[in-house]
Amino acid sequence: MKLFLASEAKNPKTIKELEKYIGGFKGKKIAYIPTAGNGEGWGSWKTGGSWNLVKTLGAKPTLVQLEDYWNSNVINVLKNKDVIWFAGGYCGYLMYWIRRTQLDKEIKALLKSGCLYVGSSAGSMI
Repeated sequence: MKLFLASEAKNPKTIKELEKYIGGFKGKKIAYIPTAGNGEGWGSWKTGGSWNLVKTLGAKPTLVQLEDYWNSNVINVLKNKDVIWFAGGYCGYLMYWIRRTQLDKEIKALLKSGCLYVGSSAGSMI
């Protein structure tokens, strides 16, 4: 199980360390979860934050807003990803949706299968 936790993953020094840690971004499948940021105001992460950075890394990002899933169907989206990136925002809001989608019951299996967990701010705290 591999974890990469940061207070701000988009920081230039941090992103370089993450790139080294995963052996480069090129072609990596990243599930980007901005749900914690939605707790601050729906879509507030779109105008800043790490989403804009993730789209420029040469990886294959998939946007996954947990609010779009009402049950464990989100697991099907996260399977076969190289990285699951939980962005910052409100911890409590993120935890609500992790439980609501039953991701809390499946995350260990995803990580044991070789997927890297990246947590930024709230994503690192939960």
